[in-house]
Amino acid sequence: TPENLDEIMEFRRQGRDWTGYEGLSMSGLDVVFENYMDGTAFITSSAGWKWTDVIHDLGIRYSDFAHQDMVIRAETVEDIYRAKKENKIAFVTSLESATQIENEIDRVDVLYGLGVRVMGIAYSEANSLGSGLKEKNDGGLTTFGHRVVERMNKLGMTIDVSHCGDQTARDVIAASTKPIFMTHVGARALWNINRLMPDDVNLVSIDFGGRFSREREFYEKFGAHIMETNLVETPLIEDTWEFMGIASILYSDYLATAFNSFGTILEASENNLSDNPTGVNNISRPPFKMAGMENAPYVLGLTEVGTLLVLSHHAPELISPSLDSLAHPGEEKRYRKQVLAMIVSGKTKTDFNLNIVDHPPKPYFKFGESFAADFLSFYIIKNAGLEVASHTISEIPDEVVKLTNRLSLEFFEKINPKFIVNFPKPLLNGFMSKLEAAKIYQYSEKDWDEFIQVREILSQYYDLSISIL
Repeated sequence: TPENLDEIMEFRRQGRDWTGYEGLSMSGLDVVFENYMDGTAFITSSAGWKWTDVIHDLGIRYSDFAHQDMVIRAETVEDIYRAKKENKIAFVTSLESATQIENEIDRVDVLYGLGVRVMGIAYSEANSLGSGLKEKNDGGLTTFGHRVVERMNKLGMTIDVSHCGDQTARDVIAASTKPIFMTHVGARALWNINRLMPDDVNLVSIDFGGRFSREREFYEKFGAHIMETNLVETPLIEDTWEFMGIASILYSDYLATAFNSFGTILEASENNLSDNPTGVNNISRPPFKMAGMENAPYVLGLTEVGTLLVLSHHAPELISPSLDSLAHPGEEKRYRKQVLAMIVSGKTKTDFNLNIVDHPPKPYFKFGESFAADFLSFYIIKNAGLEVASHTISEIPDEVVKLTNRLSLEFFEKINPKFIVNFPKPLLNGFMSKLEAAKIYQYSEKDWDEFIQVREILSQYYDLSISIL
């Protein structure tokens, strides 16, 4: 895997994976059912599962195996026993889908000849054999699928139904004269999901552990299915916030999610205020793209004030519990968000029933130390006064106060139109109608002028070319 995950698609197109021999040497494993690049062999197509790509992948990996003495390609049970006897690891070539054979049944024989000993019927999406678990309508095993099952039985290639839809899996079990595999699924009696999910659940929340557990009570209000994890104790969170979207990846098959909303508000990145912000391109992050999802950055062009205005119109009752879940009393973030909520409450004449907390005993930042706090301080000074803003930020420059007194700063309550340009077209009309209902409009010429003046001051303290994603 490349160190820079933005390069993952290009990396997959090279069609050259490496085997982690060092890790295997310490693993204690006897047998590995190896899927290789599987559906992520994107050598000639980003859709995966192309015949030539799969064959290319097998050849590259087999070439690697031919130049080492730790792994044995296991094509029989005897090979597994031999690997154990020789203190080596048996690799059983397995593919999670038969999509790559298309309608060519003799390709099953070719794959068997190349050492494939386990193959799935469908990987989440339907193919010429049957339906995957992502499909809403499972038509079961096709006529061609029955022929493939028969051929696999005859050759001695084991069938795996882990990613099949229910009816397709049942049909395979009924049609096969040999035992089949369910290698990575679970029993619904233990956890009732489609790949482990209740039929009536369409919202999943992950409790990452640690400080994130404070948000659990808020998400329980929605009847969400909550998974407990210790993700904050793992290296997954060290270099990226993408771990926060892991639920959408894990459940993308069941929920048939074509879009994910993984993005930040306008002031979360200095680069969002630049002339050419990276976020405008709306490039789907590699883990989500590989799961078949397009990014829908609903809040990227909005400030925190804008998100509060949306909620005040569509779900004002959620503002107070959301605020309580995001930070503890006494934290700078908790107080700052409370101040913004109070300002919006006054402007919209809506009572949010906030649990009011005292300001921090002393400012947490000096101006120039927190981009988000500094950006929002303009709006807070304008609408709540310098004294309130000074509870969280010290040494606010006079030029900030003077500029704030001169401007209306209404752009804080609007959406930056740059971030709408590449918003997913199927969702755009619905998104814009929600904004319009909340009286959130695009920047006017006056708004752009004020935006640029605020940006000029902030650019004295921050490098706006830096992109934080």
